[in-house]
Amino acid sequence: MEAAAAKTIAGAAAGTWGGELALGAEAPLEGAAPGRAAAFWLSKLAAEPQGAAEMLLTAGMPLMDVTRRAQEANRGAWRLRKWDLYERPKESPRLQEMHPQLLTAAEEACEVAASLRRSAMASISGAALAIAATASAAM
Repeated sequence: MEAAAAKTIAGAAAGTWGGELALGAEAPLEGAAPGRAAAFWLSKLAAEPQGAAEMLLTAGMPLMDVTRRAQEANRGAWRLRKWDLYERPKESPRLQEMHPQLLTAAEEACEVAASLRRSAMASISGAALAIAATASAAM
């Protein structure tokens, strides 16, 4: 078994099977899509059940970091739009006229940042509500 696994790893490292790592797999089927035969184990993986408190402990700080960074990105994009509207010297042309793609990218960055913030806050709020529901059910 170890020899077969070593052969598989060596074949994958040498690029024999398209560079995919296929631990414990036999040679991929001919004509199979790249990555299909190598990821046979991916469908077998399942996450361990995790309670709301464990989820909040493990994912709470990274989610809060996502919200903070999304807010910073939103601020940066808004500052660019604000500069173009209010702070730009009168003699310089507007960014809307000279570089419309830049302002479009700033507006899209604001939308993406808001979406990320909403999703992260919904995850945190959902975990907090689940903890509260569990605590009230235990009483």
